[in-house]
Amino acid sequence: MFFSLREYNFSLSRESIVKVIKRTILIFLVGLGLNLFNHIIRYGFTEFENLRILGVMQRLALAYGVGSLIGLGVNYKYLLQVAGGILIFYWALLGFTDSMTMSTGNIVAVVDRILFGESHMYKDTMADGSRIAFDPEGLLSTIGSIAHVLLGFYVGKMIMDCKKNNKLIIRNLFIFGSIILFVGLLLSYVCPINKKL
Repeated sequence: MFFSLREYNFSLSRESIVKVIKRTILIFLVGLGLNLFNHIIRYGFTEFENLRILGVMQRLALAYGVGSLIGLGVNYKYLLQVAGGILIFYWALLGFTDSMTMSTGNIVAVVDRILFGESHMYKDTMADGSRIAFDPEGLLSTIGSIAHVLLGFYVGKMIMDCKKNNKLIIRNLFIFGSIILFVGLLLSYVCPINKKL
């Protein structure tokens, strides 16, 4: 993302915003098309009221779109703070709404149910064998993915700053990756590492 957006000099302009929005919509539609293809294979040309709206590609699209706009609109030296702020916000949202476990009352499931309807959500199996509408690639849970995109943007800048010095690139990536891994492990004590949340 860093390499593709540098042609816009990392500034929000009409041209850069249009490019980001077009790419976001295209990736989202590819994901929706994959869901549609899977739906047709399973159910034929019926039951479109149960077509799943979100998915992995849709999450990638939304995270890319928001992450790109932040990357273009925020000075590079503040990207780590913005990514950290996003993760803290999401942790607080889950914590204050008692949403650290998967359930129908989880804020992630509630938002998806309100926006898309239960019939358009993924049905997940609980430990007791019951099934609930809970989308592991839900809209609200995409917030954490936006922070990951910003980290990738930051790494792209780190690579460019090394002026093709492979030893320096490897060293910097190793140090940054180790720090982020350690911070992630520390965060797991207050916000569980759980893809579905």
